[in-house]
Order: sequence, then C-alpha cells, then structure tokens
Amino acid sequence: IKEEIFLTLLFIGRKCDRSPFLKLITVLNHSSASLGGDHMANGKRSPTRQKKLEQEWKIFVAELLEEIDDKIVASAALSTITSYVDSLRATAQKTLKDHPDRIRNFIGNDRKIGEIEAAAYLHYLKARDLWGPLLIGMNDWVWATIGPDDVPIFLLRDAGPLYYLSQMGHLDPHMLRRSGRRIWLSRHLLGVEDIWTGQYEGQADIKLVFQYLQQSGISSQRAILVDTGKYGSLIQRLSESPFDWKRQARFLVSGNDHIPGWLNMLDVHPIIRDLVLDSIEIFFAKKYRRVDTLDRSRRHVPEPRKVLTGRVSQAIYEANTIGLHHASRKRPVGHRRPILNCEDAPGFRGIVRLLKEIEHLHTGAHRGQRWTGVLPQPLPLSKDSGEVKKGWPEQLKGVNPSHLLPGGYRANRRTVHSVLD
Repeated sequence: IKEEIFLTLLFIGRKCDRSPFLKLITVLNHSSASLGGDHMANGKRSPTRQKKLEQEWKIFVAELLEEIDDKIVASAALSTITSYVDSLRATAQKTLKDHPDRIRNFIGNDRKIGEIEAAAYLHYLKARDLWGPLLIGMNDWVWATIGPDDVPIFLLRDAGPLYYLSQMGHLDPHMLRRSGRRIWLSRHLLGVEDIWTGQYEGQADIKLVFQYLQQSGISSQRAILVDTGKYGSLIQRLSESPFDWKRQARFLVSGNDHIPGWLNMLDVHPIIRDLVLDSIEIFFAKKYRRVDTLDRSRRHVPEPRKVLTGRVSQAIYEANTIGLHHASRKRPVGHRRPILNCEDAPGFRGIVRLLKEIEHLHTGAHRGQRWTGVLPQPLPLSKDSGEVKKGWPEQLKGVNPSHLLPGGYRANRRTVHSVLD
C-alpha cells in the first residue's frame, strides 16, 4: 500500500492536499461506477494484477476529466466519461477474444497483448479511418485561409493532432518549408479561472510566461492561433495586460461569433459540432498531462514542466499517432482550395461522408451498443455562450477576416445537412 501511494504521488508530481487530480483518483476509487470491474483480459488474473489494471483505468478516467476541465463541470461529466471508458473496455475485450492476431500484428508479435493493447488497436482504426481524415480537412482549411507569410501556432494540448498533421507536409510542397509551430498553453499557466475550484489557486509567474510566449513566436504579428475550440478564453487573456496581443485564430468548432470555426462554416448542426469537438478532445489521449508551470532550463530559457500520463493514455497516444500518419498517407478528403470553398464535389462528399458516419456512430454509442470512438452525447457546458458574446473585448472584434465569420460566408457555398435539421 505504501509503495502504491508513493508511486501515485510521484506520478502526480504535486502535494496530496493540493492536487485536484489526486482527489479525483480518491473519488474514483470509492465510486460506484463500474469502470469495467468484471472485465478479464486473458482468462483469470491474480487479484494484484487485476487491481493494478483497474487503477490504471481509473487514472485514465481522471486524465480525461482533467482534459476537459476548461469547459465543463467535472462532476457532471463523470457518468458520461465512465460509460465511455466502460464501453471501450468491453469492446476491447471482445476484440481481444475474436481477433488477437490483428492486435498482435499491430502491437508486435514479440509483445504481450491484453486489454490496454486491444483498446489501443481500436483507437488506431478510428484515428486512421474517421478522425484523421476529418482533421486533415480542418488542417487544409487552416492553411487555405491564412496568408503566405502567416505562421499557424497550434495550442497544445488539444491541437496536438493538428500540429502533428501539419508537420507531415501532406498538403503542398511548400508546407515542408513553412510548417506551423506549437506552444503549451493552459488556463492555469495564464491565471485564468479554473473549473475545479472556481478560482485560480496560486499566482501565475507572468514575467516568465511572457518570456516563454515570446520565444514561441506567438508575439509575431503574423501568428495565427489554431485550436480545437470553443470560446477563446485563452485568446481573450492574451489580449489583456501585460500581453496586449490581438491575434487571428482558427477553430475546429467555435462558440464565439468573432472566431472562425471550420464546422461552423460548413453549417454543421450545433449538436453535431459539439459532439465532434468533445469526442476529439476525449479520443486523442495525451502523452503529457496539462502544463501548469514553467521551469528555467540550463540555458535559462523557460520550458514547460511536463509530466507523463499513465499507461493507458500512453498506449492510446502512440496508436492514435500511427493512425494519423496512415490517414495522412491515404488523404481521402480532398485538396486545399476545394476544402476552403466547399465547391469541389469529391472533396465535399468526403467531408459529408465522415460527418454522416459520426452521426451514425453517435447513435450507436447513445444506445450503448458498442464503443464507436464517438461520445454518446455532447458534454454539459459550464459557460453560457451568451456570456461570451457580452464579454468579448472590443479590441478583439474585427481581428479575424469577416468572410470567415457568420454573416460573411459565401452565399453559394455547399453546406452539410444533418438528420437533426
């Protein structure tokens, strides 16, 4: 027991009484949620091994809740997330039983396979065939809507998959010469209100953060901030003192009338937009936990203090990366310009096909039939979009091109019609 507590504290990297993450682990340990408690990977397991596996999945659930803490009340999302993970484990168990050879071919014949490896294999398939192609379309749109001298800066952790795709040069030859950059950013790092406690605990080292942001390139007038979405609270903070930066942005889904969103531009139904956004943020497990602090390196340059995630997240992260790589090689969605104008029939049909499939998978997940890589329903919001519209700073209005915002779209563009319309 002492060894388990020590390893947990070492993994968290924070003091016990100040760690919402560790408190959440404690809650999950006493939760009535099953978290797949009766699943068995390879027949019977020793109690110690089974207990360790259950703890790894509970850590994974806690990491998912931490992943979405800037948009929802964590307690309201607990049942949705645990149900999502339970269905993943059940589907992984079935796949492990029915198709062990496929998992071995993916993982490697020299490695042992079990429940976690089967879950990673399932993620690989969805990253390759579903989410990868959709994010390639988003990436195409970003590069098509910025100037030749603009530099997209991807906000980690959520925009990590988009950054990875941008580094692969799968769009145009010039992409190899002007790939985007990345930056670690979080609410805690900037001192923005935290959903766990209702306020920021501690004092942000603004001077250190300012130095880190400057060296990242975000201070450049040509920087374009790229994120999955939704309201732009970090962008609002960067417009305030001492940063005073007014930067364009591109979101996958926007809940802010002053920030362009790709799925907004396609007139995708709001429920499907939210479903895609939440599903992507949950699906793409992260290699590192949220960065809340900076350290000075040996060169006296501020660097993010990174803490590795748990075993389940690591396995899924690696599988998703391979899936994105294979998706970029297939590249089924289309080319840059057709993605922007949505007038090319083959490219547009590719987007419609993906979104229709997401709707179909959402229906299956909602009925509890199987794990589909899509959440059963969008996660509950912690903020009313009306509050964002009222509180958006005047200096940020008009920063983004008007033709990418609501009211400025082309009248003859194609749109995606949902079964929910």
